[in-house]
Amino acid sequence: MPDFTLTEGQERHLLINLSALHREATLLIERLEADGAGPSEWRRQVIDLLESVILDLERLSAETGIPLRQQQVPLEREIAAWASIWWSRILDCRPSALKGYGTVDENVAEILTPSVKRIAETLLRIGREGG
Repeated sequence: MPDFTLTEGQERHLLINLSALHREATLLIERLEADGAGPSEWRRQVIDLLESVILDLERLSAETGIPLRQQQVPLEREIAAWASIWWSRILDCRPSALKGYGTVDENVAEILTPSVKRIAETLLRIGREGG
């Protein structure tokens, strides 16, 4: 058994997110194999990388005791996890984050800044309500 303690929130967060990544990586592999998308060499490389992620997740699951194939998650928790994931992603849309892709036009920054802030704040509220 693991030699550490997780809070209920930490365990829930890991359970939801690690399970979701495992599920989505598995679905992407299935889709790549079924659709025959992209050149076969590229497809094989992506499948190999996704399988590597899955193996790492399974290893992590064994080391922590956190299951990857979870039972039905209460809708409130699923909503909280969704909000958390999208909160993180929306922050990557701030002008400061976009600078990694090149100079950000002033007008775009002026539009993005308040909108991204509002959306991020709303997502935090959804996460608190859902969690």
